[in-house]
Amino acid sequence: MGALTSAAVAVAVTVPSAVAACAPAASPPAASPSGAPAPAAPPPSGAKPTIVLVHGAFADASSWGGEVGALEKQGYEARAIANPLENLDSDSDYVKNFLATLNGPIVLVGHSYGGSVITNAAAGNPNVKALVFVDAAAPDVGETTAQLSGADSVLTRPQGELFDPVLPPGAPQEQAQLYLKKDIFLQHFGNDLPPDLATRAWASQRSAAVAALYGPSKNAAWKDIPS
Repeated sequence: MGALTSAAVAVAVTVPSAVAACAPAASPPAASPSGAPAPAAPPPSGAKPTIVLVHGAFADASSWGGEVGALEKQGYEARAIANPLENLDSDSDYVKNFLATLNGPIVLVGHSYGGSVITNAAAGNPNVKALVFVDAAAPDVGETTAQLSGADSVLTRPQGELFDPVLPPGAPQEQAQLYLKKDIFLQHFGNDLPPDLATRAWASQRSAAVAALYGPSKNAAWKDIPS
């Protein structure tokens, strides 16, 4: 589970490296034998890419406010878009459709669950020149965000210990909306924030559907796109 404040430092450090991938490479990028993300290409000489920021679960696009400002000061156009947090397939399609409205090269950034979304949304889009995973999931085909958390992650606990679920009227269980319990949010999600800010973030968190966190990935674009 990605802490909220880890995003700022990581974006500042990794976006300039990712932008290097926007230059034409001598040959198409490919995954390494170990399955690691493909290496970045040489630095570009053309137009700067649009940086698209995709937030994770229990957050919203405003969490990227600091990063948007920092990137704009460096001359980039940055877009922080709303991740629906409903279903990995439909969330990815939503982001994919947004990317289709942009012209020119794109660097796609995901935090936490947003990593699962970007690796699906980027598949088949030649304008996406690099992926940046900020404390984020990078699932292979068939893997879910939840199962990538690691054996020591708090997300391995039973759902009843983690979430306060809210089921919309008449909706199936997979559409249950999950809110992180306060102790889980403060200790494991907003633990890098000042206590008062973390408490406000918990109180205003966006819910995420079961199908978002526990839905299997259909693409692994990080194998083919510099990441």
